[in-house]
Amino acid sequence: MNDEPAAHDDAAPARPAPGLASEVLTGAGAYAALRSDWLLVKALQPSASVFQAPDFLSLWADHFAKGPLDRTLKTIVVRQAGRPVLIWPLQIAGGKLAKVAVAAGRPFSQYDEFILDPRCSQAEATRAAYDRLMADVRPDILQFAQVRKDSALFRTLLADKEPISAEGAPYAEIGPDGFAGFMSRIKQKVGREQRRRLRLLGEQGEVRFEVSGDSGTAADWLAKAIEMKRQWLTDTGKVSTTYMDERTNELFPALARGLGEATSPVRLAVARLTVSGEPAAYEVGLIDAGRYFLYLGTYSQRYAKFSTGNLLAQQAIEWCAENGIGVYDMMAPRSQHKSDWSTGEVEVFDYAIPTSRRGELYLDLVVRRLRPGMKRVFYSLPAPIRSAIAGRALRI
Repeated sequence: MNDEPAAHDDAAPARPAPGLASEVLTGAGAYAALRSDWLLVKALQPSASVFQAPDFLSLWADHFAKGPLDRTLKTIVVRQAGRPVLIWPLQIAGGKLAKVAVAAGRPFSQYDEFILDPRCSQAEATRAAYDRLMADVRPDILQFAQVRKDSALFRTLLADKEPISAEGAPYAEIGPDGFAGFMSRIKQKVGREQRRRLRLLGEQGEVRFEVSGDSGTAADWLAKAIEMKRQWLTDTGKVSTTYMDERTNELFPALARGLGEATSPVRLAVARLTVSGEPAAYEVGLIDAGRYFLYLGTYSQRYAKFSTGNLLAQQAIEWCAENGIGVYDMMAPRSQHKSDWSTGEVEVFDYAIPTSRRGELYLDLVVRRLRPGMKRVFYSLPAPIRSAIAGRALRI
């Protein structure tokens, strides 16, 4: 791994760059305390997303960092002339083996990033933040997931590091000419196939597309979407740590209640496709700064042969165009379904960077061996056994 940070044994005291002051704030209270400055800087940074929004993180922390876990939240703040220019929300996880620094919001967040004012000396601010983290928190390993190649975190800290994996995050840029213009840039065969699917689905009953307009509706539809997703995971013999955590049952409704109103600055919207009133597919989108993040998608096996997820994606993109949302971000990983609507993609990377001998041991045993090995063993099992295990694990 190139140019790895120094191990703990050789760690020097934090050395803020000239004119910069850094500190570590503990607990979720930092999100509210910094909110006004946080939002101002976030608005200036194109690579910042809904997953670094203080409102999103506050709701997440209410359920995933309650009680003693509140002290695991560490927010690194770098100020210039008293004004925050870098805000880095982290959580310190792990056990006796190693102290692991991950992005606050995991496993619900995507696109790990920090908030960095583009008007400041970004390299110096990043160095000040990193030095403060190593001096005060002293993690054994830093783990980042789905770091965009166009992000400030990548550009100022990770560009010369070796990722442990790489993927692509497709997106659809709608453009100023609206939905009709967007469709003219999509392959013609996609449009033809969509019309065929919609005609066949229409033979099953009245097809209707809707988007939640208030928090109550969003909460109701989100609960049904989660249940449909769990059923799909069970049927296909797949597992997801997100849906295996009992706190998921608390957080999803809280996100809908807190962000589900149409007027919310950061909005959670649930789209659905129904056939004679029966839900055939759901999409959950998080909307922030003119960008729709496809957070969750699921469909009913009953209508799977009609590609209802693909039909719903087209309707959601049209809805975005009608509501002034310029980008429909499908996020990682790549898939054939997403490629139908993609106008581009950004590379995303996962990193595990040890900063001590403990961290190197954790990287070797847990990240490189244990987790991939457990995954290989599980998916080598016969499908019925995987489905039975998934069903029990997801029944929370």
